[in-house]
Amino acid sequence: MPGPFDHLIWVARQPGKPAVFLFGTMHLDSGLFPDLQSRCHELIDQIDLLATEIDLQSMENSGLPVMEKGLSDQLPARQYDRLRQQIIRFFDIDLRQWDWVPPLFIYQFLIEKILPRGGRPIDHFIWNLAERKQLPRTGLESIAKQMEIAGLLDLSWQLKSLKSIARSPRRFKRMIGEMVESYRLQRLPQLYRSSKKQLGPYRKLMLYDRNKAMFSAMENLIENQIVLVAVGAAHLWGNYGLIRLLKQAGYRVSPWKG
Repeated sequence: MPGPFDHLIWVARQPGKPAVFLFGTMHLDSGLFPDLQSRCHELIDQIDLLATEIDLQSMENSGLPVMEKGLSDQLPARQYDRLRQQIIRFFDIDLRQWDWVPPLFIYQFLIEKILPRGGRPIDHFIWNLAERKQLPRTGLESIAKQMEIAGLLDLSWQLKSLKSIARSPRRFKRMIGEMVESYRLQRLPQLYRSSKKQLGPYRKLMLYDRNKAMFSAMENLIENQIVLVAVGAAHLWGNYGLIRLLKQAGYRVSPWKG
């Protein structure tokens, strides 16, 4: 049975100010969630501006960061070969193709390999929907800022995460499957807890601090227009989440019923 907080779309209201909508997204094929697609169509007609984590159009034109030394040069040959063979076997991805890419991004490739795909991801779906409605769109973060944050993650921690996946690929696939199911059931608190656990020692850098920065960017947008903020679901919940930050700013926040 769904709990009172198991919702992906929220609305924040404050007397004398425009409404603010929050939509928790996940990098999943939007076609898997026809009800969410329908609600997005309804929602997009009520807003003046769409704000996603980053400008998705600029993201499509940007490349991946590269390391100064390739992954094959940073691991003993035997260890690298074992890691490579495991990832080829279970994910059909050859590390040689991504030798200079930081492990954090390879980790994301592996997640995307597991996730059900076919159509446009949810964030891209609503971005394109806003474009068709000729609504202005923006990003709360710059790509440069995201790359800067990624550069602060210790390489040994990134490698440890990658090795853990190679050692226990079935457990990793099960964990991602559970997150997909949590998203389908709109279990927002559970999605937050799962993401927080994955981030380990970097939850402050990757989650809490980014929430504050995104909220700061939001404040300049929500003053005089109705804004839909569509960001990763984990950014909405928790003591430092966007829902809590809006409440602290005087808004009353509740699930959006449509």
